[in-house]
Amino acid sequence: MCYNKLKQFFMKRFLTIISMMCIGLTLWADNNEPQESRKEIHIVRSKQHNEIMRDISTNVRAYADYNSGFIELECYGIGDFDVYIVDLNKQIVDQMSVCDGIPTCSIPMPEVSGDYVLVIWSDKYYGEACFYIE
Repeated sequence: MCYNKLKQFFMKRFLTIISMMCIGLTLWADNNEPQESRKEIHIVRSKQHNEIMRDISTNVRAYADYNSGFIELECYGIGDFDVYIVDLNKQIVDQMSVCDGIPTCSIPMPEVSGDYVLVIWSDKYYGEACFYIE
């Protein structure tokens, strides 16, 4: 009789420990999932350029790559363009010009955390996007 009570006691403890280990492993696995390192920055196109150049087919996208520390741009159909990163005080943090019809480029992300505006401008396109650096 004493043996059965001892056996039940250990079985309850054993099951409790196994359950706690399963919960702990599940929480650990959730926290160790790889974080998304590349996030799309949604660009809002100016309506004025839309009205002027209705027949122009453009494809403009921007991605913040947190692993490399760069903003990657894909700008098809807009020709030569300028890229600006502007802070909330309307100060230009970084800028670059892309010539010769090269549709892709990268610009360094700001090193200081905060809100910024990405501006893409050409004769055929004008777009802005807000993004945040942690």
